[in-house]
Amino acid sequence: MPAKTMQDHPSVTQQPLSENHPYDRPCLLALLILGGNLDFSNWIKEETHSQELIG
Repeated sequence: MPAKTMQDHPSVTQQPLSENHPYDRPCLLALLILGGNLDFSNWIKEETHSQELIG
């Protein structure tokens, strides 16, 4: 299942993924998004902002 985060948060995603994934080398890709559903992009921003406040 894909995890979504913003450009400034890859290390926040990488450590838990590496520690909890069953594979020795889990796939972690950073992709440049050039367009798409603006509502979805805004949702990601809102969700990652709230996680930033928690963690």
